[in-house]
Amino acid sequence: MMASRLATERAAFTLPFLRDGMHLLDVGCGPGSLSVGLAEAVAPHGQLVGYDAESSQVRTAQATCLASGIVNARFEVASAYALPVQDETIDVYFSHAMFEHLSRPDRALAEAYRVLRPGGALAIAASDWSQARIEPQTPDVTLAMQGHYALRRRAGGDPFAGSRLATWARNAGFEDIFEATTLRVDLSYDQLAAYVHARLHTAARQAPVNSDLHDAEEAAARWAGTTGSAQQCWVEITARKPPRS
Repeated sequence: MMASRLATERAAFTLPFLRDGMHLLDVGCGPGSLSVGLAEAVAPHGQLVGYDAESSQVRTAQATCLASGIVNARFEVASAYALPVQDETIDVYFSHAMFEHLSRPDRALAEAYRVLRPGGALAIAASDWSQARIEPQTPDVTLAMQGHYALRRRAGGDPFAGSRLATWARNAGFEDIFEATTLRVDLSYDQLAAYVHARLHTAARQAPVNSDLHDAEEAAARWAGTTGSAQQCWVEITARKPPRS
């Protein structure tokens, strides 16, 4: 799913803010599939810089853009909490599918506020599993997903982060906040079951005395043998750093 994303779909809420000559960050850029369209939107005179905590993702993102003929993008390994960017030098801060994995989203947003120029735009999206539509919602689905949420929290993230983006941005000092919610098919019903089962299986092997994980894993295995539909909920927000008075 991450590699197949297109900016015209997943970053459509950001594109109206972009124009030639802008300096744009793609934080948590992953494999760079969205970076291609974002860099094109600020070309030829603008620059996109993508950051990711994983060096393998940075290498993939660079290769993705080079293969697409993008020459105004570069990628570096960096933490969302400490971007190697000077204060107030960025026109747009973009991030997709990162904030649900952060243990300190407040710190990441404080960093976004720091690097943005006065009047600069924030555009971020995160998933909200509390509003996902998984049908039929059987007891096995419920138990398996509860295990999935527990793993996300244990890793320091928040499975319901999307629902909190606007509040976090407001607390960080941003204004003119606009929020939109979209349901998308990221994985089919059976693919989601397989994904959740694989994560729970790995975690259960690492924690053999955790009966809750084993129960959730067994529920996911039973779910994988059924049919249905699954739509993930994505929350997208845009906001502005206040201009100087």
